[in-house]
Amino acid sequence: MTTYRIFTKGKKLFMTGFVILVMWASGILYAHEVKIPVIVDTDVALDDLRALTLLLQDDHFQIMAIVTSDGACAPRTGAVNILRALKFMGFTDIPVGVGRVLNEPAPPWRVMSEAMGWGDFPAIDTTVIFKDAQTVLREVFSFRDDPVVYICLGSLTSLAELLRSDPVVKKKISSLAFYGNPLSSPELSWNTARDTLAVREVFTFGITVRCYSQPDSLLLLFDTHLYDALTRCSGTGAEFVKKLHEHADVQKLLKSGHFIAWDETPVLCLMEPEIADYNPVKGHSSVFSLTSLDLKSVREVYMRNYTAGDFTTLKVRKAVIFEKIPTEPELLRGDVRPLAADLIHRYGLEEWYAVLLTNELHRHLGIYSILGAKMGIRAREILRASLDELDVVSYASLQPPLSCLNDGLQAATGASLGRGTITVENSEPSPRALFIKGTDGLILKIKDSIQVQIRKDIAQAIAEYGNLTPEYFSEIRRLSLRYWLDSDRRYIFDETLTRDKVVD
Repeated sequence: MTTYRIFTKGKKLFMTGFVILVMWASGILYAHEVKIPVIVDTDVALDDLRALTLLLQDDHFQIMAIVTSDGACAPRTGAVNILRALKFMGFTDIPVGVGRVLNEPAPPWRVMSEAMGWGDFPAIDTTVIFKDAQTVLREVFSFRDDPVVYICLGSLTSLAELLRSDPVVKKKISSLAFYGNPLSSPELSWNTARDTLAVREVFTFGITVRCYSQPDSLLLLFDTHLYDALTRCSGTGAEFVKKLHEHADVQKLLKSGHFIAWDETPVLCLMEPEIADYNPVKGHSSVFSLTSLDLKSVREVYMRNYTAGDFTTLKVRKAVIFEKIPTEPELLRGDVRPLAADLIHRYGLEEWYAVLLTNELHRHLGIYSILGAKMGIRAREILRASLDELDVVSYASLQPPLSCLNDGLQAATGASLGRGTITVENSEPSPRALFIKGTDGLILKIKDSIQVQIRKDIAQAIAEYGNLTPEYFSEIRRLSLRYWLDSDRRYIFDETLTRDKVVD
C-alpha cells in the first residue's frame, strides 16, 4: 500500500486538503508569522493537558476556544480544571465550554484525571456558570471568516452535534486533527469507541480528517527522561508539567513507562508536518490515518517547544533563509565578537536577532536603529505579540538620524512598509512609536535623558571627525555598540498603554 506524506521530495502533494494544511501549518509561518486559529476539544486527561501546554507555548497557534467532552473527566469537572490550568499559565481570556454528558460508564482512570496534581494549582470559583460547548462553538464560528483547525483530543460528540444542527460550519473548518482511529480499524481507540455514532457522522461531512491513534510502540514515550528534560527548562509551561505529574501515583506510572505522548501527537504533527506519514482510509476520500512517525524528530519538536522560553517572554523567531541566525564568535566582526555572549545573556536571543538584522538592513551600526529594535522587542513583550502581529505608527519622521529608528522597528516587530503594517508620520519628529494589537495600543518613547545623551554623543563625533566621514561612522559604530550593551529595554522608554489609535 502506498504511504503518503504531507511533504514529499520531488512529488506533488496528494490532495487539496493537505495543500491547505501545508499553507497554514508551515509555509505561511515562514513567510510571515501568522497565528493559526485552533479550537481544542478535550476530555482533559493528563496527556491532553500536556498537548494544551504545547499549543499555548507556540506563537504560531491561537486557541479560539476550548470545549470539554465526557471521557477522562466529567465535562464540567474538566472545564474547571481547564480554567485552573489556564489561570496558572496566564491565559484567562480563552472561552471554555462544557460538552454533553454521555450515558456511558466513566473510565477507570477518571479519578486520577480529575484529582491528581491539582492541589498546587490556582483555585477558581467552583460555582462558575459555564456556557455549553455548542454555544461556545457557535460564537467562535459566527465571527470568523477564515477557517479553523479543530483539534479533538476526546470524543467527537460536540463536533457531531454542531455539524448536525448547522452543516454550513464545515466550510469554516480547514481540517480536523483527531486522536482516534477510523471505525474500520481492527480495534477501536478510546476516543473513537466513546462515541462511535459521532465518528460516523463527522467522517461523512467531507472535512479533511487526520486520525492519529496508533499502537503505543509507534508513538513517543513520555518517560522519565523526557519528563526530566522538560522540567529542567525554564518557564511556566515546564513548571506546569512538573506540577501536573508530582503526585506519587502519577510518578509511579511515569517511572513504570505507562505514559505515551498520545494526545500530544496531533499537536506535534501540526507544528512540524514533515514528521508524519499517512494513508487514506478506505471508503472516505477525505480521511487519512497516521502510519508512522519520525520519533527522533517528534522528540526534538517537543523539546524545542519548551526551550523556546516562557509564556511571558518572546519566542525566538524562525529564520527564513538561514539554517539559524549566527551567534558563534567566529562568524561575527571583531568588535562585536567579545560582546556577543554578554548581549545574548542580558537581553535574550530575540533581541540579538532583531538588532543583528536591523544593522544588516541599515548597513551600518547606528544608535537609533538599535534603540528602534529594542523598542519593537519591548512593545511585543508588553502586548504579548508575536512577529507580524502588530501595526506600528512611527513618529521618528523620514529624516536621519532619528528616522533610523524605523529600521529597528521593522526588524523587531515584523511590521513592514511592504505589507502596509507600519506607517511613518513625518511632522513633529519624535523618537516614539504607537504599537497596536487589536484594540490595545502602546506608546513607547525614548526617555528625554537618553535623547539628550545621544544628541551630545553625536555632536561630539561630528565635532571631532566631521559629518558622515569614515572616521565619523567608525565612532558611531563604537558608540552604537556601547548603547546596545548598556541600554536595557525595560528602563529606557516611557511606556503608556492606550486604547486610542491616535497619538496627540
